[in-house]
Amino acid sequence: MERESERDPRRKKRLSLDGEMERKIKDLYKKFKDDQHCSRLIAEVLEPDGKVSPAQISNKLRQLGLKVAQRKKMRYDDDHDGDGKAVEKVSNLHYSDDMEGSLLRPLHKRKTVSAFSEDQEDMIRALYEK
Repeated sequence: MERESERDPRRKKRLSLDGEMERKIKDLYKKFKDDQHCSRLIAEVLEPDGKVSPAQISNKLRQLGLKVAQRKKMRYDDDHDGDGKAVEKVSNLHYSDDMEGSLLRPLHKRKTVSAFSEDQEDMIRALYEK
């Protein structure tokens, strides 16, 4: 019975916002919207002691219909700089009109597998046509 009353200490309380807090979030969003860590910056300004998590802010921004900057995905290739860090490649290159200049491989390319050799396929076609 004791366990039911205790909450996981790592789990944050549900974020309860009134109209004033929502206005603050919107104003801070306008200020930080171009930053990659927008949610973290807003959370730090609202509650410097860490009572509000960036995930809570991100969810609230989505509820308010505001765009949340997504994390850039890193593509790890054999090309590394000297520091051992992977070279970041922009994912927009894959969808650009200039595919020759693109360094990325196609995302979903299936390997074509042939069950029969060409001779066997010709023999099957000949038998089917009879």
